[in-house]
Amino acid sequence: MRRVRAKICKPYKTLKNGSQYKAWRCYASGTHGTVKKDSFGNDIGCNSCSINNKILLACAEYSIKHIQTNKDKIIRELSKDIKSILSDIKIIDTTKLHTKIEEINEKKKKAINLNIEGTISKNDLMLMNEQYNSQISEIQNKIFEAENRNSIQQLQADHINSYIFEVRNIINVNTDDELLYRELIDKIIIRNKNLVEIFLNCVPFGIRINYSANGKLEKYNIKIDNIETF
Repeated sequence: MRRVRAKICKPYKTLKNGSQYKAWRCYASGTHGTVKKDSFGNDIGCNSCSINNKILLACAEYSIKHIQTNKDKIIRELSKDIKSILSDIKIIDTTKLHTKIEEINEKKKKAINLNIEGTISKNDLMLMNEQYNSQISEIQNKIFEAENRNSIQQLQADHINSYIFEVRNIINVNTDDELLYRELIDKIIIRNKNLVEIFLNCVPFGIRINYSANGKLEKYNIKIDNIETF
C-alpha cells in the first residue's frame, strides 16, 4: 500500500529519446528506499514502484468530476446523517441537578453552624462534609455527562455540515487546474498497479478507481474502468 505525498512528485524516469516524465513515489519509498529495518528495529521504506503523473491527474480529475456530477445525491445523504445525529440529541434539563447542589451546600452551612453551637463535634462535621462533597461530585458528573453528550453530537453534525458546504462549492472548481488538487486532495493510496484510492477534503468517504493505460508518448491513453465510493 502506498500513500502518495505531493512533496516527492518529480521527474522520475528518462525515456529513450532523452526526455523525462513526471511520476510519483510514496513518502516512505522516496525517503528510505526499499523496505528495511532502521537502527531501532522499526520497518521503514517501501517496495512499491512509481505511478505516472498523467494517471494520477486523470484519476484526481475523475474523482472531482464524480463529486460534481453527484453533488445533489451526496448532499442528500449527508443531510440524512445530520438529521439522524440530531434526532438522537436529548435535551436534558440540568436545572434540577444544579438546584440539588445548592440544597446540599445549604446543608453544609447548617452543619458548620451546628458545630459552632456545639451541637455536633468536629469529627461529625468532617464526616458530614465528606458525605455532602461526595454527593455534589456525583451530581456534577451527571451534569457534565449530560452537557458533554449533546455537545459531541452537535459537533458531529457541524462537521458533516461543513462537508455539505464544501461539496456545494466544489461545483465551481476547474478540474483542469492542477494546483487546486493540492488543496482538494487529502491523500492518495495506490493499492496495486491499476487501483487507486483518493480521499478528498470535501467529503467523508474515499473514492476507489480502477484504471487501465496503454500507448506511448503522444498516444498514451488512460481509461477509467470503474469508480466506487467507500
